Amino acid sequence: MNINRILASGMQLVRGRRFRTFEAICQDPLPAQEALLKGLVATHGRTAHARRLGVPTSSAADIAAFRASVPLTSYDDIAPEVEAALHGAPDQLAPGKPIFFAMTSGTSGARKLIPLTEDYRRSFQKPMHLFIHSLQKAHPDLFKHRVLYVVGTPTVEIAPTGVPIGYISGFNYVRMPPLLQRFYAVPPAVFSISDPDANSYAIARTALMHDLSFAVGITTAPFASIARTLERHQDSLLRDIRDGTLTPPGTLTPNERRSLAGAFAPDPKRARVLEQRTKGEDFAPYACWPELDVVSCWYHAAAGSAKAAIDDHWRPKSLRSALYSATEGWLNVPLRDNDPSGVAAIDSVFFEFETLDAAGEPTGETCLIHEVEVGRHYGIVMTTPVGLWRYRLMDEIKVTGFFGRTPEFHFVQKVGAVLSAHHDLTSGHHFEQAFEALFTASPKLAGARWLVWPEEPDASGRGRYGAAIASLVGLDAALCDQASELLDATLAEANPIYGKERRSDLLGPVELQLVSPAAMDAWEEERARLSPAGNQAKPVRLIKDAANVPAAFRAALRGPV
Repeated sequence: MNINRILASGMQLVRGRRFRTFEAICQDPLPAQEALLKGLVATHGRTAHARRLGVPTSSAADIAAFRASVPLTSYDDIAPEVEAALHGAPDQLAPGKPIFFAMTSGTSGARKLIPLTEDYRRSFQKPMHLFIHSLQKAHPDLFKHRVLYVVGTPTVEIAPTGVPIGYISGFNYVRMPPLLQRFYAVPPAVFSISDPDANSYAIARTALMHDLSFAVGITTAPFASIARTLERHQDSLLRDIRDGTLTPPGTLTPNERRSLAGAFAPDPKRARVLEQRTKGEDFAPYACWPELDVVSCWYHAAAGSAKAAIDDHWRPKSLRSALYSATEGWLNVPLRDNDPSGVAAIDSVFFEFETLDAAGEPTGETCLIHEVEVGRHYGIVMTTPVGLWRYRLMDEIKVTGFFGRTPEFHFVQKVGAVLSAHHDLTSGHHFEQAFEALFTASPKLAGARWLVWPEEPDASGRGRYGAAIASLVGLDAALCDQASELLDATLAEANPIYGKERRSDLLGPVELQLVSPAAMDAWEEERARLSPAGNQAKPVRLIKDAANVPAAFRAALRGPV
């Protein structure tokens, strides 16, 4: 047994004790939630933000008093304290001064910053131990080889006080103890490479130096990017491994090159192994890493837009949803393969669940962890060790079951992820349902990537949706018409308001057009270049304004082929 597997086995014993404690509190979650809230009030109740909100600090204060005293909040409500913390003021959201400002990587709205302390960074890792325990129990060979963990840029800019601003996944990766870093295939410096093409190439080049048994990412998008990199740069990747060089497309700054000095040694033996493995095969992840056991990422909702790349090019033995998390905190712990849901992280976040109206908008009414119902959709409201109180994350979730008496749920869409070509309030979830029905009826289209946007109204004021689907399958005119009609019909079933407006001729039919996978790749890669989030960027399936559909992408649209 190699040293990594010995270490992994020892760590699994420690994680097992933590998991059994978590399993016990999940049998009756409300006392654990009460204890967590009291602890947060005791440690964070006298910060500037808590005082301004009127968080009750009396030791007798209970959940009811807390909910009665503290209003629901949003990012706008914490913005004054974030700004003060950026300029060095202590005790704003959490006690002390931040060591890092984490950038959110959502799909809409302006950039948001969350100040993090060392205490929060440690608490942020707690659900990860539960997740790894469950995963390693199901997959004993999880750490047989190295782990590929694809993270966001650790430092994007610097605050006025000199504190770094970046993405929490990269920040945690850089600060990982050396004992744990030995498990990982890619050195931390690689994730600081700013050029997207050079970044993806360097990730692939360093990962190819090792066999992999486990790969982790935020969404499906980085896995698709690595697969494209292998396909496009096979010769230079093999040459770099053989010669001990790094010759990526794009650019590396002098500092980036210096940070990687000594990371690469000539390895002709490894190059020959890879050449042998891929002989007669594509130069693809499944051929380069044949013992890959598990891929873990968000692979549902918009985050699953590139899941076909994992199925086709990575071919892991198992797929496990990553923990559902936000910069503001972990939200659930997935316990099963091929299931997007996970059990609520009740020892890390104090949860409330906001009811949504028929249009999916928040009502202001919340319920507690023991009051949710299976099958219902809610908005997440969280109180966390980062210093947020009754904070609307603006994520819509669906409750799917219980672990003990603690709910399991998964992300559906952002609250307000709605398009209206007229007054139909068609959401991203509605489009997800419609495309899934299309793929079920037309299996050869299954897994194809898609985009939707509202077109400008015609002269009579009638709106409609434009849609693009990237598929290698050629469709003749009849099949393309059938696909458009089926998508339109299933959308009417998913959203009755859309169906009513279609029947009233207030909306025209969805116009579904084909686009080449290469054109979709180009659009996604351009988005990555424009986003500082890089590997942590969330994929987009809804474009809210037709003016934001790039001209080059429109030019690539075509009808039946």
